[in-house]
Amino acid sequence: TPLHSSIAKCLRMSAVILFQAGETDIAAANAARSLAIAVQLGGFDHPEAVNCHSTLAHILLNSNETGEGIKHLRAATYLTELMAGRNHTDLGSNYHKLGTMYHELGSPVDGLRFYQEASSRENADRIVSGMIAKSTALALANVGHFKSALESEKRAYNLYRSTLGENHE
Repeated sequence: TPLHSSIAKCLRMSAVILFQAGETDIAAANAARSLAIAVQLGGFDHPEAVNCHSTLAHILLNSNETGEGIKHLRAATYLTELMAGRNHTDLGSNYHKLGTMYHELGSPVDGLRFYQEASSRENADRIVSGMIAKSTALALANVGHFKSALESEKRAYNLYRSTLGENHE
């Protein structure tokens, strides 16, 4: 069967559907095939390859295949920055996800490095900015920098208050 870009998109969408249906192994296999086809047709730096890396990362991270998931999330982040520049809207969120993965895996210093990278990016979504500040505060407290953690927590609170109102949770 000749390859076509629609096949890669179809495999990626079926991977998402299978993942939501709880068929994580088949979903990961379809997402990997989708990535292979996207790269073969458009090259490693094609936008569809970035989407495939993101989809595969999401499936793997939620299937407890953290190492492989992080590899694909890092690839998606790198390619997004390479192709779209450092101010792309997804970069802050991607760096935050990477920081969260490293922090949860017991490496708060690496997590903090990604959180700081996420906060250095342009981000129009105040909720995401608040999440980044909150995660930064947790990581700072985890490594013993309590004064900086308090400042970051205050920044998160102010972002949430200005977006969600005084009585947010």
